[in-house]
Amino acid sequence: MYSVEQLRVFETVVEHGSFSAAARSLRRTQASVSLLMSRLETELGFQVFERSGKKVTLNTAGRTLYTLCQRRSDALRHLTNIAKSLHAKIETEIKIYIDECFPRDSLCEVLEQFHLRFPHTQILAQRRALNADIIIVSSDEVKVNPNFADWEWHRLSTCKFVPITSSYAHRQESFIGTPWAPITPYDHASLTASNPQVVLQLILNDMGWSWVPEHLLALYKQGSDYQLLENKQQFYQQFLLGSPVDVGTATAWLVAKMNRELNTEVKNAS
Repeated sequence: MYSVEQLRVFETVVEHGSFSAAARSLRRTQASVSLLMSRLETELGFQVFERSGKKVTLNTAGRTLYTLCQRRSDALRHLTNIAKSLHAKIETEIKIYIDECFPRDSLCEVLEQFHLRFPHTQILAQRRALNADIIIVSSDEVKVNPNFADWEWHRLSTCKFVPITSSYAHRQESFIGTPWAPITPYDHASLTASNPQVVLQLILNDMGWSWVPEHLLALYKQGSDYQLLENKQQFYQQFLLGSPVDVGTATAWLVAKMNRELNTEVKNAS
C-alpha cells in the first residue's frame, strides 16, 4: 500500500515539474524520488506520469490522484488549524440570536472583520435567544426574562418605530398586532406577525396599520407607498447586547467589537 510519504513526494514532483527539482526541494537524491514514484505507480496499478526526458507531466489518472491529494492536504490543514484554535481556547463556533427588529445591515462589517481575525470559528444564527452565546434583544425582553439574570449587558443603538398605513388610509382602523407594539386602544386584528418585513408588506397591501422600524422604510416613498399616521405617536426601543459572563476568546472579541461599532450613544458622545 502506498504511504503518506509517497503522496507528499508525488505532490512535490507535480508542483516542480520534474524529479530533479522535487529532489532539490525535498533535499533528497533524484534516484530516491524516482524510486518512490515508481513504487507508487506499481502499488496503484497504473501510471500517473507521462515522462519526456527530465520533465514529467500528469496523465488523466495522475490529475485525479493530484486532486484527491489536494483535498487531503486541505482537510489536514483544516484539522490542524482547528487544533490550534482549541489549544488557544478559541471557539470553533459561536451561536448568535438577533431580534427581528434590529437593523442587521450594521452587523455586516463587524462580522467580516471577525472572520478575518478568527477564520476557523463559525457563526451560527439561532432562532431562539436561550440557545445562543450572543444575543441582541430589546431591553423589555431582558427585564421580563429571568434566564438572563447573570448575563453581561451592553446598551446598543435605539430603534425608532413609526406608525404607518398604506397610501389608501380608509382601512387604517384595522390594527396589525405585533409583539413589539405598545398598548393600543384598538382591538388587535387577526393578522399577527413577528417579522417586521411581513408587517410592512401587510401594511403596503392595505391590510391595516401598525408600527414598523424606521430603517425598513428606506426603499419606499412616503406619500405614494405609505403614509405616516399623525394621530399615533412613534416610539423608541432600546436594544441590548448580551452574553454570559464567562466566554471564550472569540466571543469576547466579538462582543467588544459589536459594542464599539454598534453603540450609537458612544458614537454621538465622541
